[in-house]
Amino acid sequence: MSNASGYGIETSLNDMFINFPYIMLKEFSLEPLTELHVNDLHEIYSDKENSQYVTHHHMATIDETLDYIKRITNRYEKREQLRWGIIEKNSEKLIGLISLHTIDLTKNTAQLGYVLNKKYYRKGITSLCLNEIINFIYKNTEIEHLEASISPENKPSIALVTKLGFKKYRIRLGYSYNKSTGEYENRFFYRLSNCK
Repeated sequence: MSNASGYGIETSLNDMFINFPYIMLKEFSLEPLTELHVNDLHEIYSDKENSQYVTHHHMATIDETLDYIKRITNRYEKREQLRWGIIEKNSEKLIGLISLHTIDLTKNTAQLGYVLNKKYYRKGITSLCLNEIINFIYKNTEIEHLEASISPENKPSIALVTKLGFKKYRIRLGYSYNKSTGEYENRFFYRLSNCK
């Protein structure tokens, strides 16, 4: 376990796949997802409004959610992605996720994804946690460009990344397959570059 709250430790993306970086905020901790979080995660992904813009189908059973957690763990072990759970310290409840995925070290790019329990909308939580993770990644890894792939209909997400300084730089038609709808969907791509 690595406590990254101080950012003082020299690390790299490779190190993060050896010791998962725990990031501590005043009211929240950002830490790896485990099977202990299955009920809280199921609350998020079994709700159709909450999972409206995610590409996998919403999860009808606890077993489906448990299988999803296992897939996340497997992808981390394969060094394909990191996924932080947003944990509310007072309640110890998992209220959301932030992922670093589609990592390409030949171009020093990666994508960010995020989802939050709808009960916690409009409290600035995703913005706070994303900003902390962005700062950590740019200070401690080789990544130079972070991207977000967003449905054109997802206005709150577009507003969020714009607030954080991301700029829209391309549109990809039929880029993302949505298992819930069975359709290929367009995506806006937003990018934030590290200004060292």
